[in-house]
Amino acid sequence: MCETCDPQTKDLAEAALVVVAYPGDEARTRAAVSLARAARSLVYAVDFPSLSDIAFPARLRRGDIEIGLSTKGAAPALARLLRGRLEAALPERLDALVRFAAAARPVVKERVATFAARRALWDEVFRGVVAERILSGDETGAHRRFERLLDQAEHGILSAPTGVVYRLSAGPGAPDLLTLRAQRVLLGADLVVYDRSVPPEIVALARREALKVPVVSHGSPRAGLSSAEVVGRVVEAARAGLTVVRITVGAADTGPEIAALKAADLAVEIVPGVSPRERQEGLARRGSGRPAVLIRRRTGAVSVRTRVRGGR
Repeated sequence: MCETCDPQTKDLAEAALVVVAYPGDEARTRAAVSLARAARSLVYAVDFPSLSDIAFPARLRRGDIEIGLSTKGAAPALARLLRGRLEAALPERLDALVRFAAAARPVVKERVATFAARRALWDEVFRGVVAERILSGDETGAHRRFERLLDQAEHGILSAPTGVVYRLSAGPGAPDLLTLRAQRVLLGADLVVYDRSVPPEIVALARREALKVPVVSHGSPRAGLSSAEVVGRVVEAARAGLTVVRITVGAADTGPEIAALKAADLAVEIVPGVSPRERQEGLARRGSGRPAVLIRRRTGAVSVRTRVRGGR
């Protein structure tokens, strides 16, 4: 490594990779790259992607799962931004799901005879209740569910994958108050059934391929499901193996729907949201904070610029 000097040929004689870091100095960068190429080394030139043989991706790790994002050096800041968005979308406990699968794999291979049956079992594990319970921290419940599935697969009676229904509360209806779990559930939905009071910005968070169906009042000329039709459509979709998300806002009475879905022997997962009361309490507290002072450094001195109260 030569941080303050220009490299010589002898410095690069045995280098497999040379990182050239003279940001903004094209002449020095080109000279160093020429030396590296003469030494038959791979080159990464900071700020000069056209002179580089490789690019370093922005990496995201969840245990044994690793994702790399690269713009081929053209926009590293964008790669970091996308990594941040992926970090928010991918659950923190994803590694727990990998560890679960690693521990269960030998048992599955021993007890389930055919490749097709094992693949069907793993599809049900990762798409259904087992994975969701692991990701939410309920490993005991996940193991109980997995044992039932494993027994069915071992005896060749594993039915077609059964979908899961998520009852998602969007709280007061503000998209930025959705929990990370709620966002993850929406990204995995095949069918989204939502009340008309749910803001379109929340519905739009579901993946593009998902079918989105509103609930309309009885006799409404608008396309959608009446309240009486909701349970039947959700049951039909879940039994076909789809992941269904039912969204409401505020303090909606969800008891009868949940009871009907459970009576149909469907797995129903509750995804709570921020309550309207919690939101109002948060807004009320905004005006009661202690004053803060924003300071900015000037040449040789620090001066007070702005006084900030209660987030205003």
